Amino acid sequence: MKGLNKLALATAVAAAPFAAQAELKAMDDSSMGNVTGQSGVTIELETQVDIDTVTYTDEGQFNLSNVAIGGGDGDASNGVNGKLDNLKIDIDVEADGDAVIQVGTTEFVDTDGDGVPDQPVPIDFGVSVGSASLNATDGSGDSTLLASNIGIEGDIA
Repeated sequence: MKGLNKLALATAVAAAPFAAQAELKAMDDSSMGNVTGQSGVTIELETQVDIDTVTYTDEGQFNLSNVAIGGGDGDASNGVNGKLDNLKIDIDVEADGDAVIQVGTTEFVDTDGDGVPDQPVPIDFGVSVGSASLNATDGSGDSTLLASNIGIEGDIA
């Protein structure tokens, strides 16, 4: 009898999705026109990027080497320490075709003591580039070092 109860339970569990299945109906164009939803895309980002080389080639080459993008280190000697985090990007396209892009933070703090986070926390960022150079592609081997050991950091408020 126990085996029969287990079989009945297994059958009921297996049949449950079919009983709960909603009926799907095709929609015509006029019905689809009345359907609304949230527009746009929100991207929340936490990342650190390390790129060995970026090369742009036209008649000659422009090269960036040892590129890093991440969180700021507070030092500006190399610009990057850890991840670029708490970054939120909202992208939307208006009815007139204009793109609306807002960059901000995902983190807020309570500044007036009411328990409600009301002030955005700035996003610290850092960028470092080992070198930027121009290189000939005509076989001469000529190159020009434009800059080296570039460190940039700041806050996005």
